[in-house]
Amino acid sequence: MTVQCCQCKKIRVANKWKRATVASNEAVSHSYCPACLARCLTEIRRESSVRRVVPADLPA
Repeated sequence: MTVQCCQCKKIRVANKWKRATVASNEAVSHSYCPACLARCLTEIRRESSVRRVVPADLPA
């Protein structure tokens, strides 16, 4: 089974991520390459640190 990064579309070949195309008849599983994972985790951490809006029915 071919593993493809869901962000940059690189594929994992022998534990290395490379630019390549996936044959249409191959089974594909999606994951994150290390570079895209780092970018996504940074984004998640930044968004989770933003102060949440308090619903109107709760006291501020």
